[in-house]
Amino acid sequence: MMTGRRFRRMLILGPVAAAAVLGVFAWSYLRLLDEARDLRETGLRFETTSQDLLANIGFVGLIHDFKNCVLRPDEPEYCAQAEAHARRAEELIAELDRLAAEIGLDERLDGLLETVRGYGARAAVVETAHAEGRPILEIDDAVRLSDSAAAAEIETTLRQARRTLKARLDRLRDLYLVQAVAGMLSMVALAGWFAFMLLREHRLSLAQEERLSAVFGALSGGVIGFDAAGRVAMINRQGRAMLGAETATPPFDWPEQATLRAPEDNQPATAHGPFGRLAAGDGIKGETYLLSLPGGEEHYVRITGGPLRSGGDIAAVAVLDDVTQQERHRQHIERNSRLDALGQLSGGIAHDFNNLLATILYAVNLALNEEQSERSQRLLKQAIASVDRGRTLTGRLLSFAKRQPGTARSRTVAEVLREFEALARPAIEASIAMHVEPPDPALYVHCDQSQLENALLNLVLNSRDAILGAGQGSEIRVSARAVTSTSSDLRRRQRAEAAEGRPVSAEDYRYVELSVIDDGPGMSAEVRRRATDPFFSTKDQGQGTGLGLAMVYGFARQSNGEMQIYSDEGHGTTVRLTLPRGTPENRREGPVSRPEVVRGEGETVLLVEDEPDLLSIMSEMLTDLGYVVETATSGTEALSRIRGGLEFDLLLSDMIMPGEIDGLTLARRLRRVRRDARVVLMSGYAERMASETQGIEYPVLQKPCMPEELAAAIRTALKG
Repeated sequence: MMTGRRFRRMLILGPVAAAAVLGVFAWSYLRLLDEARDLRETGLRFETTSQDLLANIGFVGLIHDFKNCVLRPDEPEYCAQAEAHARRAEELIAELDRLAAEIGLDERLDGLLETVRGYGARAAVVETAHAEGRPILEIDDAVRLSDSAAAAEIETTLRQARRTLKARLDRLRDLYLVQAVAGMLSMVALAGWFAFMLLREHRLSLAQEERLSAVFGALSGGVIGFDAAGRVAMINRQGRAMLGAETATPPFDWPEQATLRAPEDNQPATAHGPFGRLAAGDGIKGETYLLSLPGGEEHYVRITGGPLRSGGDIAAVAVLDDVTQQERHRQHIERNSRLDALGQLSGGIAHDFNNLLATILYAVNLALNEEQSERSQRLLKQAIASVDRGRTLTGRLLSFAKRQPGTARSRTVAEVLREFEALARPAIEASIAMHVEPPDPALYVHCDQSQLENALLNLVLNSRDAILGAGQGSEIRVSARAVTSTSSDLRRRQRAEAAEGRPVSAEDYRYVELSVIDDGPGMSAEVRRRATDPFFSTKDQGQGTGLGLAMVYGFARQSNGEMQIYSDEGHGTTVRLTLPRGTPENRREGPVSRPEVVRGEGETVLLVEDEPDLLSIMSEMLTDLGYVVETATSGTEALSRIRGGLEFDLLLSDMIMPGEIDGLTLARRLRRVRRDARVVLMSGYAERMASETQGIEYPVLQKPCMPEELAAAIRTALKG
């Protein structure tokens, strides 16, 4: 009976004890799992925050902006950005200190915090020093801050944090093993379950650590992970923005609208391109490509990546860094180097050729002094005339080489265009209509007249070749108008003249703007950027040298003017030469007082412009005029912001933009939802757009327009 009762008691207590043991082990195990998960999440947040901190104070963050704050007194926004980066860095340092304490690390980033605060405080000192007019080198010496100790401190802290995190994870793993052994002694089933869970957790931990290491080791831009089939299996936020794939759900194929092109020849990347090599198991290191998206948006990206050997669902990882500004700066330097090399080459050739011409000239003159037949005399005089033409040609070469400035003289624009038309018209096919609009008879241009004639002829022949080559377009128009300083580049050069002793602080020089406009195929953004590069040509081999626009550009710069190109694919091309205005007394016209500019009253302007540089300078100018500025780089982006509820008082938009929604379409769609919307449009093709704006209430300004013209148009539209 007792045995039975004991047996029954054991039958009861056994399951109860087993359940109790199972409950204890389960509770303890779950607690360890929670601690491990929390620890890994803390470690992940620590790594992410440290990467954010490094990016915030790195070469595109605090240090970059502080250096530019010191070196660029005319761009005060860098000082404000440096202070903002310093404040953000303080927040991140505080977060790192908190996370380090959670990991179990007693180290604090006090030295780094002191350095960051030092940078932030010195930004204000730099602004004050710039305002006082102190030299940049003096300012740099005054605010220089040693950050080597801070850099060593953060590296040490990161290393110790990772070591502490690994040690705690190892300790937790040891606890798993101890509990597994204890479970095996108590209950084989529990021991097996514990062992299984431990093994699974261990494998998941190793896989996650390897994946995180691969991803966070390349967090300098867009991060894209590819599966074995070449599909995008993982992508971060910046990568989505680069590819225009904000809503796509992995895995998905590479977006068709995102095209990679080689910058050397602007040709699409083939199957042997960067991602094809990644799929084949090869690595990529710092290769630069042009990434094109719908709507004409283009970015230069530097791609680095390689395969992963983990055997998981990510077969390869690529990092895309946006290097648009660096690449354009490199191209600018390269273009100037080519121009300089070309100038040295042409100057050397012209110099040697002048020596040959001098020898021929002297020999022919000596022969003329001898008794010759009438026929010989005539032939010798023809030879002298040919030598004179050769001297003119070498003079132009030397002018391009900047070894001879050319002979600047004043002449009426009407006379220049009349002689140019007589020279150019025979070279234009009958299928193309060339119109030369009569200019103001009192308008003079002051420059080397033969070089001006050559420049205009170059531009017209370029338009002719583009129309004939593409089979699109039938009209070339040449016009001229009087303008005042319109571009920031001309104003900077004008300030340089003032520094030499000419007081023009409240005045502007006046110019003649000569425009060559065609309705041909136009240019892509990349071709437009490279159009003035020496030896760059879109014509077939043997059809062009690639020097025409480079020489026109050089002539304009040497004449104290500039050349601007407005072009989009399918909308033709407008090239404007801005040259000094002359006087009947054969000198450059003096500066005139700037007219008063009508200021804004705090209204909000939505500015839409697809050229980043022009968008930036116009935004700054409108802000200085007293307006609040919201910007968009395309009609599509502007329409999206309007539909999202953006409040503004006036739409100021470029008329011709890539993509489905140009300025005119944007204005019309805006009027559908806001009938009282105020609109002002701008275009480098304003003359050709007149027919398209028939019956439209809002004005169209021709770019480039003077600030006072733009300000007056905005005020008129706002008063409605």
